[in-house]
Amino acid sequence: MDINMEIKVLEKKDYKAWDSFCLESDDAWFWHTSNWLDMSLAYKPELRSVSHSFMVCEKDSILAICPLLVENHGSIKEFSFGGGYGPVPAIVSKFLQYKKEKILTTIFEHIKVLAERENVSRAKFRFSILNPSFLQRQQTFNFLLKQGFIDTSINTQLIDVRKSIEELHQGLRRRYKSTGVIAPSEFTHLFFDKNTITKEIFSKYQELHYKASGRITRPQITFDLMYESIVKGEAFLSGARKGNSFIGFIYFYAYKKNVYFGSSCNDPEYEKLPISHFLQWGSIKYMNENGYHWYEIGWQVFGTTIFEMPTEKEISISHFKRGFGGMTVPLWRGEKYYDKDFFKEVFTERIERYYETQFSKK
Repeated sequence: MDINMEIKVLEKKDYKAWDSFCLESDDAWFWHTSNWLDMSLAYKPELRSVSHSFMVCEKDSILAICPLLVENHGSIKEFSFGGGYGPVPAIVSKFLQYKKEKILTTIFEHIKVLAERENVSRAKFRFSILNPSFLQRQQTFNFLLKQGFIDTSINTQLIDVRKSIEELHQGLRRRYKSTGVIAPSEFTHLFFDKNTITKEIFSKYQELHYKASGRITRPQITFDLMYESIVKGEAFLSGARKGNSFIGFIYFYAYKKNVYFGSSCNDPEYEKLPISHFLQWGSIKYMNENGYHWYEIGWQVFGTTIFEMPTEKEISISHFKRGFGGMTVPLWRGEKYYDKDFFKEVFTERIERYYETQFSKK
């Protein structure tokens, strides 16, 4: 049976239907929701982000959604999210693979039309690994390659928090297992979800975020949306308190029973204390006790490639996250160029930088 597809531009009045689709689709996770879309639109004002998100519909039914932003990077426009990779399209779960491929082709043909119309030079997309189609091995390859994208995939760390506390503890790096590291006696661990969060508590997180950064890093609306996510039950806050003062927080996105490490901040006055270790391990136990399934603790980088040139700090952060156990899995990504001169400029620079890192000191 043929599918009669129609492209419909996402408007604010469609948010409820859009978010209902996200809950139902095996391809969708929090990154597809209207909240994350609004968050990304506001995240970096200097990018002057504009939404060109759209739905593929058949009559009154949504068959697929595609969150899509056009952002300005100097003289170059690209499809990206806050300068990074946007989520790949999500398709209704009921269709067989050949029908899904037909819908995907329609989506990427429309993206090409938008690129020409909006003078976009590059598109950047990534998969989520916390949606059912990845976790249940329904999606087994990077379909962006079939749409003419270049593979820029990396890895990420995934922990099955359904295991027993004993098994999770065994998965810790040996030097993390000391109670003085993961459970210092002078710390108190508190959690704030939709039932316990208050504006006052969230303001303490925001104040510590500013203190740790040394400046205001992004607009107030992004924090307002983060607070709203907790109120809606799509996030929770984990806090470490020493005496009467909070000295660290981690903000987690929690959607469809799976959790993503969103952001963290520690009081720089206590930088020698194992605040991050304490918060991570306590939060893993909290996820286990509250029936969550999987926890994506963070992206993994190991060294220099043409597409990724991580700093020593970024490699160290990856190593820290792997210390909490789990498994390293692929994070599929891709980029596509619509401007041959921009492609040549980007890849010339990448190859030169890679050459410098690999051979300049030899």
